[in-house]
Amino acid sequence: MARRRRKPALWPERRWLEAFSHGRWALALALVLFLGTILYRPAATGGPSETDPPGEPTYEQVIRIALASEPRTLDPHAPAEPGSRIIADLLFDRLVYTDEDGRVHPSLAESWAFSRGGNTLRFTLRGGIRFHDGTPVDADAVVYTFRRLMDRWPEDDWRVLLGPLEGLEAPDVYTVVMHFSRPHPEILFRLASPLAGILSPAGTRDRGDGLPGPTGSGPMRLAGPFPSNPIRLVPHADHAVPRGDPRSPALPPLDAVELVPLPDADARREALERGIVHAIPTHAPTELADAFDLVQQPLGHNLTFVGFDHTRAPFDDIHMRRAVAHAINRTALLERVLDGNGVANYTPLPVGAWGHDPALAEHAPDYDLTAARAAIADAGYLPAPGGGWENERGESLALKFWVHSTPATIQAGRVLREQLEAVGMTVDMQVMEPATLRARRDEADTYHLKLTRWTWPDNSLLSVLFFSPGWAGRYSHAGVDDVLRALDAATDIERRHLLGVEAGRRLMDDIAMVPLYTDGSTYAHRPELRDLRIDTRGLLRLGEAVLLGPPESDEKAGNRTP
Repeated sequence: MARRRRKPALWPERRWLEAFSHGRWALALALVLFLGTILYRPAATGGPSETDPPGEPTYEQVIRIALASEPRTLDPHAPAEPGSRIIADLLFDRLVYTDEDGRVHPSLAESWAFSRGGNTLRFTLRGGIRFHDGTPVDADAVVYTFRRLMDRWPEDDWRVLLGPLEGLEAPDVYTVVMHFSRPHPEILFRLASPLAGILSPAGTRDRGDGLPGPTGSGPMRLAGPFPSNPIRLVPHADHAVPRGDPRSPALPPLDAVELVPLPDADARREALERGIVHAIPTHAPTELADAFDLVQQPLGHNLTFVGFDHTRAPFDDIHMRRAVAHAINRTALLERVLDGNGVANYTPLPVGAWGHDPALAEHAPDYDLTAARAAIADAGYLPAPGGGWENERGESLALKFWVHSTPATIQAGRVLREQLEAVGMTVDMQVMEPATLRARRDEADTYHLKLTRWTWPDNSLLSVLFFSPGWAGRYSHAGVDDVLRALDAATDIERRHLLGVEAGRRLMDDIAMVPLYTDGSTYAHRPELRDLRIDTRGLLRLGEAVLLGPPESDEKAGNRTP
C-alpha cells in the first residue's frame, strides 16, 4: 500500500535564504529559529498507521541539500558551476552512465558497437523513452544535442568532450552513428559526463529569455520557477532509463529534492544544525564529524593543478616553472584548504584515474624554498632594492594569477599566493566567474598562472590538456606530441598505459604544470537522512536516499559526542 503523506508545510517564508546568502544574519536567524520548529512534522501524531507497510517511511520524502554556489543556468551547454552539474545530473539522461567504480553501462543507448577499426561508433537507443515535455527521445534528438553543443562551444572546448568527431547521422529513429577521424576508445567515458546530457529539440527551441534552459529526460524534473531559492525538483513519473549502477536506481523514492544555494560556509552549517537542510557540502569535515554523518567521494577522478602560460615570460623559461614547483607546500595546502580531505598529487593524472603511475612523483621538484630562490636567479632575476625580484631591465617579477570563483578554489589560491610571495614573487590573484574564464581564455597576455581543477577518468586527459597547442593554446612540445599522438591512436590497453606513463614523464620533466592534489567531495548530513552517496565524478547519488523520520533535536544531532 502507498505510504501515507502529509500536505507539505514547508518553506512558508523563503526570504530567510536570501538573508543567509547575503549575510543579513539577524533576520535570517530569527526566521530560522521560527522555521526550525515547524519544518519537520510527522505525517501523523499517532505514529505509523496499521496499514503502512513495515519499514516504509511515513514522512514526506523531501530532501533538502545545500549548494555552495548559486546556479545561474540549467543549460548543460553553458559555463557551469558545481551546483549546475549536480542539477544537470538529475535533469538530463546521457547515452551511457558510469557506476560508482567508473565502469560504463547502457542508459539511453541500450547497446553500441565500434567498427572501421574504431573510427565509427553506432548506438542503438531504447524505444519508448520521453522527455519531460512528452516528446520522444530519438536519434534526431541525440544528433541535435551534439550539433548544438558544437555550435555553441569553441572547437577546443567541444573536442574535449567529443574528441576527433567528424560527423553525426541518424539512419533511423533509434540509431545514431558517430564518425571519427581516428580511433577514439575513450569516447564512452566522455559521453557519461553531465555535459553530454541529451536535450529535447522542441523543449530547447521553444524556450525564450528568462526561462531555465533545455528540457531533459532525467529522473527528476524542474517544478516551479528558476532561478529560485530553493530550487525544487520532483520525480519524472515516466522515467524508465537505468542509471548504470544497480546499487543506485534511476528513480529516487522521493517526493522532491530541494536544492538550497547558500554560498556562505557558516550559513550552510547553521542551516544543517537547525534542520533547515539535510546535507551540506563541506571542506572542513573534521569539524563536523562528531556532530553529523559524513559521506565522501572516492578519491580518484579529479586533479587540481597550477597551469602556466608557456607562450610568454616568465614561464616560457623552465627555471621559473621550477621555482613555482619548489615554492609550493602541498601538505600546508591540504591542511588549510581541505582540512586534510585529499591526497597530495605529484603526477599529471588524478590519483584514481586509469593510467595513473605514482612512480612519476620522482620527477616532481620537492618543496624547497632555497631551491625556489635559486631557480628564480637562474632565470635571470636579481633581488630588487625594495624587495622582491627584478630583471636586468628593472622590471619586477609580478604575476597575474587566475582563480576560479568556487570557495575552495579561492582559498587554495590565497594559500598559493602566500607561498609564492614567500620567495619574493608578487602575485595579483584575480577571481574569475566561469563565463568570464571561458570568454577571456583565448585572449593574449591575460594571465601567467591559473589554478585549475579537472575531473577525468583516464590518461586521455594528457592529450586534452597538452597536445599542441595545448588547452587554450598555452603549451606546445614536439616530444610530448609524438607520444600523445600514439596514445590517442592506441586501442591496446597495455600500450595505452605505457604511452601515458611516458607522456607523463616528459610533461613532468618539462614542468608543464604543477600538480597539487586529488580531493574528494564531502557532504555532512543529518542522521535522519540515510544512504546518500557520491560517485567518482563527485555527483550525488540519490537512488537509495531516504528520510527515516523527523530530525533529531539539536542536542542530539548537532552536539553528539564521540
